[in-house]
Amino acid sequence: MEKEVIDIFEDIGKKLNEEYLKAGNKSKQKRIIYDLYTFDSICEESFNFKNKHLWIVDSGLTPKEDKFIEYINRDKKIFFDLSKSVVNCFVNENYSYSEYRKVSPKLSKKEMMDIVFSFLNTIDVNIYNKLKEKIDNYSIFETSLYGYQGYIVPLEILKDNFIVVNNESGYNLEFALSLVHETGHLFELEHLYSQNRSSYRSMSMLTPYYEVSSSFFEYAFLRYLNDNRVIDYCSRLQLHNYFIDLFINNFYMNLICMKKDIIPNGNYVYIDEENTNKYAEYIMNKTNFYGISFYNEGLDYRDSFIYSIGQLFAVYMYERYKEDKNSFINELKKCFLLYPDNPCIDVFSGVGIDYDIIKEGKILRKIIKNS
Repeated sequence: MEKEVIDIFEDIGKKLNEEYLKAGNKSKQKRIIYDLYTFDSICEESFNFKNKHLWIVDSGLTPKEDKFIEYINRDKKIFFDLSKSVVNCFVNENYSYSEYRKVSPKLSKKEMMDIVFSFLNTIDVNIYNKLKEKIDNYSIFETSLYGYQGYIVPLEILKDNFIVVNNESGYNLEFALSLVHETGHLFELEHLYSQNRSSYRSMSMLTPYYEVSSSFFEYAFLRYLNDNRVIDYCSRLQLHNYFIDLFINNFYMNLICMKKDIIPNGNYVYIDEENTNKYAEYIMNKTNFYGISFYNEGLDYRDSFIYSIGQLFAVYMYERYKEDKNSFINELKKCFLLYPDNPCIDVFSGVGIDYDIIKEGKILRKIIKNS
């Protein structure tokens, strides 16, 4: 690992250590437990860097209550209807799955960053400046990641954060898309910091709506590329990939919601009901897409909800965004302060989310048909 990265990590570790030691009592220590665990695991797992701390985390401080399963069981009918509408759209439109996951050609780093910044400037000048600041302060890290494209690491006690992006394939639109996705998380996190509501970050991660902001940024970026014909073929390919992921994730969510009670086994939910398997086979035969055939090996229940909901909401949110960008951004910020305490679909009505309209499916069918 480069010396500059080691120096940055050592500086972060030192600051976290000082905050933990200053905390003095368990209630204050509990505020930074996510920071401590997350930072240590990131250092070791992604950068093979053993951090040096003076503190020992008291396991009794870690949160014990996780209401995620409670939320999805409570609103299972809503999630079933939404995901069913997505699956039906793709079945009825006979959507083509060719070229799925084809890697886009490489760009220079400058070309890639120019594209990212030109988009962010159309969204919100503050997030444009914040990402520039992150880059200038060496808070964007590139490394090889297994199984995912990137993540943001909140350091809430410091009111700071850093972003890690997978650079395994070099600089291309996939890299840019990952960076924009994490910038969507950054946008939410920075607003929480500005409102002194940083603790909401931990709460939002335990809801099905955690990926809404990031998915909106990702989808809006793809639409920006498509509308402005930026690297035209590649942008259309990436938009195609987005829609296939939308279908796959909602197919998984739909299967999980067919269960009478969603009871996870570890991180997974297993699909073993005969009727559900027959339905899955029917969908695969109708779409002629068997990239979802391993569903019965177990589905990560969190990923099956947070990404499917985020991606689906983003499509409808973008339609509202086109009507009035400034009003939309203000309404989106309001959602960040509402959904951690009240995780339900109605919280997002101000940014274009309407259960009945999404369930009907007409708008999504028109969008995928014209894309």
